[in-house]
Amino acid sequence: MRLSFFFLLSALLLCNTTHSQAQNRPQPGFIFNDSSVARIDVLMAPDSLAALLNQANWYSNHEYPVDVVFTRGYRSDTVTNVGFRLRGNTSRNAQKKSFRISFNSFQSGKRYEGNKKFNLIASHNDPSMSRAKFYFDLTQKAGGVGSRAAHSALYINGQYRGLYTNVEHINDDYVQARFGNGNGNLYKCLYPADLAFISNNPNDYKLQAQGRRVYELSTNENLDDYSDLALLIRTINQTPAASIYCALDTIFNIENFLLMMAIDVSAGHWDGYYNKNNFYLYHNQATGKFEFLPYDTDNTFGVDWLNVNWTTISPFSYKPSGQARPLYEKLMDNPETRAIYTYYIKKVSLLLQQQAFSQQIDSIKSRITPLALADNFRTLDYGYNNTDFLQSFTTTNANGHVKNGILPFIQARATNSLNTIPANFNVAPIVHQLNLSKLHVGQQGQITVKIEDEAMGGVTVVAQVLYQGVPLNINLFDDGLHGDGAAGDGVFGAQTLTFSASGSLQIQIVATDAQANSRTRPCVPASYQVRQGGPVFINEFLADNNQGIRDEANVASDWIELYNASNAPYALAGHSLTDNFNNPTKWRLPNDTLAAGGFYLVWASNDTSRGPRHASFALSKSGEAIGFYRTENGQSLLLDSISFGVQKEDTSLGRQGDGNPNWIAFSTPTPLQSNGWASSMRSLKSQLKVYPNPVQDAVYISFSNPETAEYAFINAQGQYVERGILPAQIENQISLPSHLQGVFWLEVKTKGRSQHFKLLRMP
Repeated sequence: MRLSFFFLLSALLLCNTTHSQAQNRPQPGFIFNDSSVARIDVLMAPDSLAALLNQANWYSNHEYPVDVVFTRGYRSDTVTNVGFRLRGNTSRNAQKKSFRISFNSFQSGKRYEGNKKFNLIASHNDPSMSRAKFYFDLTQKAGGVGSRAAHSALYINGQYRGLYTNVEHINDDYVQARFGNGNGNLYKCLYPADLAFISNNPNDYKLQAQGRRVYELSTNENLDDYSDLALLIRTINQTPAASIYCALDTIFNIENFLLMMAIDVSAGHWDGYYNKNNFYLYHNQATGKFEFLPYDTDNTFGVDWLNVNWTTISPFSYKPSGQARPLYEKLMDNPETRAIYTYYIKKVSLLLQQQAFSQQIDSIKSRITPLALADNFRTLDYGYNNTDFLQSFTTTNANGHVKNGILPFIQARATNSLNTIPANFNVAPIVHQLNLSKLHVGQQGQITVKIEDEAMGGVTVVAQVLYQGVPLNINLFDDGLHGDGAAGDGVFGAQTLTFSASGSLQIQIVATDAQANSRTRPCVPASYQVRQGGPVFINEFLADNNQGIRDEANVASDWIELYNASNAPYALAGHSLTDNFNNPTKWRLPNDTLAAGGFYLVWASNDTSRGPRHASFALSKSGEAIGFYRTENGQSLLLDSISFGVQKEDTSLGRQGDGNPNWIAFSTPTPLQSNGWASSMRSLKSQLKVYPNPVQDAVYISFSNPETAEYAFINAQGQYVERGILPAQIENQISLPSHLQGVFWLEVKTKGRSQHFKLLRMP
């Protein structure tokens, strides 16, 4: 019964979600920006450092309190009282240690730029100290899901400890940033994690090896429920290869796994699933599907400990002889999934052969060379000298376990992979990342789907929709005009019909290429529920308010704007906002009514004493997520959400047009105003000037091309306090209302175009 309920809940989440299945790509921020090499200073008590490096403590996970200083260019950030320990498995006995920095060890919830922790990888067995980073660079370029990574110079108590790769740690924050949710089961899979069937008992997958679980649960540890993993493994092993695609279709992101396997082959990454090791599985609550996530990727691009030539091994036999890798094997034995994998092998191989990738490698080599040559710790384990480092990128000079230089390996691997693919190979369009949103009565629904094919220009995409028993075919487009994002990005979109009543909706996508190859996905039409009411969106938010509008206490609190897209008023009673999806009713909205087409501002101040529209949480400028829920029959139904990364001061994120699925940054935020103004502001910029600022009793508005215009003053609470008409003249003087004090806004509108100016009135 427990198993059935768990997956019933997952199905309900899938039907009611407005999350996209497409992963987000967090910005590099200050930590992972690889345009330069950052300096990381760790300051700790000398006796703590001695204990940390004492051989008796190498395999301890005890964390020592340290202060960390991050420096890049003219910027320097200090984070105090964070945890510092050794990391790794067999690498802990290396002379050049790897470390983990944990910001939340001694203060729950503490983060730096949205990160609770990250890893400093020594790459002691890699003379280039770069292979792990290049793997994740390749993953990003290919469209896969991987960690952010960048080189850093590490100093401990002022001593240079060498060149490191700081790599993003996989945890609930990691999956939250990519999938918009972090409350699903996240399993860390270590040797011997082969995904082989054990039994129907979920608890049998809690088996241990080397003193820890093989499938170690990293979230929801108190529940400790392995039912979802057991179902996934049972489906993999007990489904015939001929049926595996459709059997896994609703519980596993097959396309992403096939892409990641193509990347593993192309990078010669054998210490992942090939070696039953070093991957995570995340049960994405937005889709109900497991996601495959790689980590520990330094044994790549020519590093070999198994006496295998990784440049020539067949992409279709990428497993040890005589050993079972059921997930990979089943997908290779299915013609449809094998063809998709072949497409990805070709895609990644061609990407590796592009000049841009080799230029990126050369650029990073040039950037890190001075720090690498000064790194005395890198020579201690394998005796690598300066020549070894310099030649590790461009020269095949086998040195023990390093059989190839990075660039020679890439060229040989890509060439051999492409030689395994028939010249006439042509895959049917790959269909994934299906998303439906705006599923409420009175709204026009939105469909997006990701399509991949050899010749995208010849692909036609049709959504087959069944609503209220009536079939409907809807053409989807990749032109940037149909809620599909940028033109030519492979995301196709269209609006559906306007929903007239609540009820079920089913959908399948049919994609056909110029060679008449066609694919229909999902295998079984996906079911969604059109619901009565709820046409309210998170429309815009500001998570780093400094000089913007102020609340009742004259504080520049962060804020969240809601928008009612319907033609009728909407009651907000029974609704809630949260920044924690494990607590959907964290802050309940007051019993207010949101006008048709209207806007509603909530202060994310974490101080409910300031007023009824002040939420019991604040937004993190380092990145998090916001959820908007309705409580119905005792259940919290997710109506809308947004996951975001590091935010820029006084720059909001908002929908590109009210209710539009695309999000953009607004350098001039528009609280309680239409987001449509953002694009029109730029058109006025060249002809309109407002001065002085700060202002005392009057403000001047001048036009380079005089024309009649409207103006309005807006106070710090977003309320209009005065409106008027400007005559068609070059300069206009307007007296300020006497009660308008502190920060306020001036709105100027002409020919339907608007611009807002943030002004400060001096006493």
